[in-house]
Amino acid sequence: MDRFTGAHEGLVEILQVMPRPRFAALVCPLVGINPDEVATIHECPSSVLFPPSFNPAPGLARGLVRGRSAYADLVVELRTHGGRRLRVLILEVQLSYDRGKRELWPLLEVGVSRSADVAARLIVLCPNPELRAKLRRLVVPHCVRSPVLLEAEHIPMICNYTQARARPYETILGAVFHSREPRVNQLDQFRKIAGLRAAYVALATLDPLAQVRLSTVIMSIAPEPLIERALTELRDSGEFPLRRFELFSETERGGHSFARGHREGRAEGLEEGRAEGRAESLEESRRALRALVTKLLEQKFGPLAPEHRSALAAASSAELEQIGARCVDAVDITAVF
Repeated sequence: MDRFTGAHEGLVEILQVMPRPRFAALVCPLVGINPDEVATIHECPSSVLFPPSFNPAPGLARGLVRGRSAYADLVVELRTHGGRRLRVLILEVQLSYDRGKRELWPLLEVGVSRSADVAARLIVLCPNPELRAKLRRLVVPHCVRSPVLLEAEHIPMICNYTQARARPYETILGAVFHSREPRVNQLDQFRKIAGLRAAYVALATLDPLAQVRLSTVIMSIAPEPLIERALTELRDSGEFPLRRFELFSETERGGHSFARGHREGRAEGLEEGRAEGRAESLEESRRALRALVTKLLEQKFGPLAPEHRSALAAASSAELEQIGARCVDAVDITAVF
């Protein structure tokens, strides 16, 4: 997969790489399907083209859809053991309010259903309960069929380290969703911290570049005080590599724009320009990735020469990710640059 960094991209990646039986157990009950009926899950094209001849559903103006495309974060097809197509699912990750989804989500559901010739259902992953409530109030009423909003209660909270290592993607997803839920009591707070500790244990089982990408999910979504407590308890336990967790906490928390988005997004009605916001997010993600790759190189090869620092400063995000990948197996720094 050619996606990297960013909380949004990280959540999409979790859905894409999660073992299919686990994925089925997560999403199938949301749309009334027995997971045991599902034999195969295939990823489908995420774009839908609406030709000029397209006849929109009632309530959708033809001018909104003629000759345009709509894009989803992820589209998957579920089939039975006999090869029968059960359902097509559209999965959208939503981390901030976007009024444009009032138009996009109905188009996706209608367009995907038409192109797949089978009923499509929209599932929305939104870890912020306040934002979910806002979506229900301002976006869901405009959809042809109400989308399913994934709730924390739909995702297991894994606190056991053995299970976390065996089910890393579910552990990370459950930890960030549950961490944002309203606090009920002190025990509930302890469970959230335990879930985040398990998420870091799960993270440590992944390859180094996946750790970079998915640590962003934790750092940008979970409340900072809970992250600090979880990392402190892991450090104090002495069970896990101290430098690894310090590396994440130094680079990821300040490195991307979503942490700022959490603070600013509390103001009702705040809508940033989509193109400008994405460009800013990508640039901040590039800076975070550059800081992480620099540390990886310094830890392995020692202080970097000026020409190597200049090369990192000029590298794109894709190039930085390639440098990080080469660093894993390189025996000397000349094999990296």
